[in-house]
Amino acid sequence: MRTAMFLAVFCWTTMQYGQQSTTISGRVHERGTNTPIYKASITIKGFSEKFFTDENGNFELSIQDSGDVLLTISSPDFISKRFSIYLSD
Repeated sequence: MRTAMFLAVFCWTTMQYGQQSTTISGRVHERGTNTPIYKASITIKGFSEKFFTDENGNFELSIQDSGDVLLTISSPDFISKRFSIYLSD
């Protein structure tokens, strides 16, 4: 089982239709080889929606929440990684 997975996450806040929305984006790739991980699953604890990386390992999601959230990234043959992210108001 591969154990190395790297994630670059960028967060920014925008206003959409009077409600605050935070966009989280990043790239998931294998450490060492820098190979993108296609269809890695990205979930946020407390949300039912699941997001996936594209063929280049990139993802982008928008949520209307603030405070601490737990982002989980998983893919077959890799160990899942969890990241605590603070989304400001």
